[in-house]
Amino acid sequence: MTEVKHTPLPWITAGRNGAGDHIHGNDGEVAWCRTYVGIPSETIKANAEFIVRACNSHYELLDAARRAEAMIELLRATAYQIGLEGTKEWDELVVGCDLQGTCDVIVHGLAKAEGRA
Repeated sequence: MTEVKHTPLPWITAGRNGAGDHIHGNDGEVAWCRTYVGIPSETIKANAEFIVRACNSHYELLDAARRAEAMIELLRATAYQIGLEGTKEWDELVVGCDLQGTCDVIVHGLAKAEGRA
């Protein structure tokens, strides 16, 4: 099965017409945040801007999260190898900084961003 690719980045908000805010890529319109009854136009505009920021930063944030996950795992493995486990320093490093919780958040976020969750 062939993977369908999205419109190349970066995207921009391309302004508003009476029916909503438009998102454009280099090849023209990518998406349209349509105006609905009961949703303020400021919210529609904010949604379009949020989509653009999220999409334009997606790959850099994935890379940063993967690197952070690898660093945390290396730090934890190194601390274990040099015998810090069970010491005050271990507690400060792993427990005090909540390395496991941080790593869990990164792993969960990566899974969502990659479409695995």
